[in-house]
Amino acid sequence: MNIHDSFKILQESIEPDEYVNHKKLASMLGNNQFQSVLGIDILDYSQLSNTEQYFVPILFHSLIKSTIADIFKYEKFIFQYTNSDLIFEKFIDSGDGGFFIFDTPLHSVLFALYFECNLRHYNNGTYNKNIYSLLKTIKVRYAITYDIVYYMKDLKNHYGAGLINCARIMAKDKLDRCIIDENTHTWFLKRTNGIESLRNYHIRKIMKIKEFSHYTYDEQEYKFSGYSSYAIPEEKSQFEPGIDLILIMKIGTIKVKKTEISVYNLLIQLPTKIDNVYKKLDFDNDIFMVVTLGNNNTVGLDQQY
Repeated sequence: MNIHDSFKILQESIEPDEYVNHKKLASMLGNNQFQSVLGIDILDYSQLSNTEQYFVPILFHSLIKSTIADIFKYEKFIFQYTNSDLIFEKFIDSGDGGFFIFDTPLHSVLFALYFECNLRHYNNGTYNKNIYSLLKTIKVRYAITYDIVYYMKDLKNHYGAGLINCARIMAKDKLDRCIIDENTHTWFLKRTNGIESLRNYHIRKIMKIKEFSHYTYDEQEYKFSGYSSYAIPEEKSQFEPGIDLILIMKIGTIKVKKTEISVYNLLIQLPTKIDNVYKKLDFDNDIFMVVTLGNNNTVGLDQQY
C-alpha cells in the first residue's frame, strides 16, 4: 500500500469536516519508497555490567566511523551518491546497535561486510585497545530488509515496514548471523540471478542494474584515486580478489501481523588487506585476512522461527 492508497482509505473513513489536506500530509511524510534497512545489534548487551554498557555505544560509533571511511576508500563506485553526513542522518541509534537506511540491498551488504572487517580488527585486539581490554571479544548479529520506509518531517524520524521487519528479525535471532528477508533475496534474484552470483560480478555488470544505471565509472580516474570497488573489482587480481564465497539458505519464516515473511541465512567471505597499522602482527607475512559476514549455524531455528 502506498501513500495515495492510504489517503483514499483515510478519506472514506472520516467526516466531511475532518477533510485531510493531501499536500500537507504528503509533505509531512516526505519520501515513501522501498529502501534497504541494515540492522546491526551487539549480542548479550544486557548481560554486561553498567560500566561495560557505557562503552558499547562509544565502540559502536567508532566502528561506524571506520566503516564509513573504508567504504569511501574501497567502494567509491557503489557509494558515490551518499556521504558521511547522509549516512548518519538516516541512522537510527539503539544504543547497542542501530539501523542504517540505504538505497539498495547491495549498499547494505557491502556496509555490513566492511563493518565486520573493522569488528575483526577489534576482536583481535588491534583496534580500540583500551575498550578491548574491558569488553574483550564481542559478537554482532545483522539483518537486512527491503521494504517501505518513509520519513516523518515533523517528527524528524524514519518509519515503515522495512524498519519494523528488520527489528523483528533481529529480535528472533539469538546467534551472530546475517539474516535477510524475502524482498532482499528477490532483489538480488531479479538483478544478479541470485546473491550467490555477486562473486562473479564486476563494475560494468553492476551498471546494468537499473538502480545503478545512472552511476558514473571513470576507469582512469579510479586508477589514480584508488579503488572503484574492492569487493566487486572490475578485474580480479592477487591483491583485489573480491568476494570469495557466498552461501544463502532459507531458514524459515517470521510472522508480521497476519503475513509470514521468509527469511534467509546469508554468509559472505571477503579476503581483505591488512592495513599498515596492523602489519606488525605476526601473520606469517600474509597481508590478507579472510573476513566472514554471518555464519552457517542453524541450531535452534525450529524454536526461534
